[in-house]
Amino acid sequence: MPGFDDTYKDSITILIQVVTWLDELCQAKKELSGIIHLHRISDNRVSGSGVYALKLLESIMGEAGTKNIMLVANRWRGGEEEEEEATAYKELKEDEDFWAPLICNGAKTDRYGFYTSKSLESEASAKEKAREAARRIIAEVLKNNVEITQFERETVEDHKPYGETAICSTVRSHLFGWENAVEKKVKSADETADKYKETDPERSARFREKANEARREKERIRRQWALLAKFLNGLGYLLGALAGKFGSKLMRDGVLCTFEVLAQYAEGNSLDIESHPGLDT
Repeated sequence: MPGFDDTYKDSITILIQVVTWLDELCQAKKELSGIIHLHRISDNRVSGSGVYALKLLESIMGEAGTKNIMLVANRWRGGEEEEEEATAYKELKEDEDFWAPLICNGAKTDRYGFYTSKSLESEASAKEKAREAARRIIAEVLKNNVEITQFERETVEDHKPYGETAICSTVRSHLFGWENAVEKKVKSADETADKYKETDPERSARFREKANEARREKERIRRQWALLAKFLNGLGYLLGALAGKFGSKLMRDGVLCTFEVLAQYAEGNSLDIESHPGLDT
């Protein structure tokens, strides 16, 4: 299965790959024994993308399938770093924002070393050690009692379109949260730039550049929305997503009235629901 943390691909492209892979699995009537999630033990701080990846895993597997997720801390070096790595491993398992909830629902954990010819007698020895460790982890996953994934239940049994699946709901929430955070960054940086415009032009310029960087980030988010809308059959999905976020503020007499607002949004303008005439409840 494609990974969720790829430096060279945006999250929607990866989502499309994952959903396509899952759909092919369902069409071929193949069962999924489990998913192995890798996390570098050297990553002391859990990144936002790491948390997001776990939420996507939960969306795919569902609560019943969580016990078939294998959480693997990889790239262990051991030796002088063994104690520090063991502490990091313990923290990962106890972190309520990361592995702990999954473990409580039955997910398993394991570790995978960083095998090199420097740490072992030879390159051949390192490769064999790596294969042996990988086979052990895979063997554990193959022991799982196969559960139908939440994605398969939604798309095959309930006949839901992709846009109504839990994984797409997770992606929507991620994009909305990301965009809201970036919007705050733009506003804060612009306000600070304005504050020092006369008294400290150099400082003002630095904050203006931060605001512009955040605006460029907003454009990347808009492109991801466009990719998602295209994958899920266009504008109707985006309207639905916006309605899901803003609720009754986008409704009048039960009719969705966002076309003018959405057109402005698609052109790159802010989605200012509060001040838009005719959209108050």
